[in-house]
Amino acid sequence: MAAPAAPRMALRCPRAPGPREEGPGLRPGSRMQYWKRPTSALPSTGKYLLFSPDAGGLNNIRIGWEMIGLVAFHSNRTLVLPPKSRMYLLDFGPWNQALVGDTSNWTGSTRVEDLIDVTQLKGVLPTLTVEEFEAEAGVKWEQARYEAEKAPPQGGHPLSDWSALAGKFVFMSGENREGFDMGQWWLQGGPRDEVRPEMTEVDWGLLRHGFVWHQDVFSIAAKAVQYLGLFDYVALHARYGDFAEKQSQRTPDQIYENWRPLIANASAMYVATDRQAQFDGFAQRHGVKLVMWPDLFTAATGGVLSADKQLYTPERFFKLMGPVEEVICTFAKVFVGTDRSSFTGHIQRMRIHADAPVTQRLTHTDGNPFTHSTREMQVPLEDIQRSIQEWEQRDWVVPDITKGEHFRQKTTKLLRNISRRF
Repeated sequence: MAAPAAPRMALRCPRAPGPREEGPGLRPGSRMQYWKRPTSALPSTGKYLLFSPDAGGLNNIRIGWEMIGLVAFHSNRTLVLPPKSRMYLLDFGPWNQALVGDTSNWTGSTRVEDLIDVTQLKGVLPTLTVEEFEAEAGVKWEQARYEAEKAPPQGGHPLSDWSALAGKFVFMSGENREGFDMGQWWLQGGPRDEVRPEMTEVDWGLLRHGFVWHQDVFSIAAKAVQYLGLFDYVALHARYGDFAEKQSQRTPDQIYENWRPLIANASAMYVATDRQAQFDGFAQRHGVKLVMWPDLFTAATGGVLSADKQLYTPERFFKLMGPVEEVICTFAKVFVGTDRSSFTGHIQRMRIHADAPVTQRLTHTDGNPFTHSTREMQVPLEDIQRSIQEWEQRDWVVPDITKGEHFRQKTTKLLRNISRRF
């Protein structure tokens, strides 16, 4: 007897502009702008917090500078962005060569301000580039780093411990992972439990409104989101490359079988992955409209990003790719990620900021390394439907620049009984 048909997933979003209606680009008040613009840059405090980027990949580096930003805020210090440096997986590492191409003319280094909206950050937290710092402080960055106070005694209150340092310069080391280790990398990258008691509403506002990807990221992503339909598609993150959490991984077909009711009824499925070849033949086997990064430059999508690619050097466009894919996934109706991935975690966090239709943490496996039962996750269709219905009734409101979310931690449950699959 044939298997019963999967229940139909209601994927309509009447409030959201579709690809042929008003586009979601970054105009004032755009639906893709989840942060408030500051009115002006904040003045320097005359005391400085210097740092070096974390030793991990881009989202680990991002968690590091965000936690360091919280330290700067609590200690009334001006955050000093570091000189350009070689960043893992952006300037070196086990790349997907099919995406990287010829690197012979690359600079081989990256600045933080290449990746974030510095104007936005300066309006929320006193911030200087390395050049601005050297001009204001009258000392070279390396010399200030040498003179700076470093790791405080561990008193169990990370923000207060750093704030107790009284010198003009304080330095936090990325090599020692002093910022990154304050964050919950395995979830949405927010502060660890021991940091949270010291967090104020303004701190959460800093994480929402201060640290935003570069405007180039949103400008590029808006074209892909408009093509797919704002909040009208399903997105998936599947990590296969340099990823230590192997227990979190599943093959594309395994993911499809568990999430079939969601994927099979979607208008389109965008997959962010570091190994596109894993999905060869997937669309044909399962009859879904599959879109991945390379498709955005081919006839399959009308070359929706082809013109944008010509506006940047190959090096810069490659380095923007990860953040652009994060934003594309952020504005899907439903997103299913890779557990214990900081890339997935940031998407889930931005979806909370953007008030996406479904903001639950949905992952295709349970990646807890201490879990020994089945890792497949229950597909909470009723919860997803309810979230969409509630979202359709809400108005879109961006909170004040001093307010943010505490990164809700609602998670999917382990699928412990195979008969409970849809």
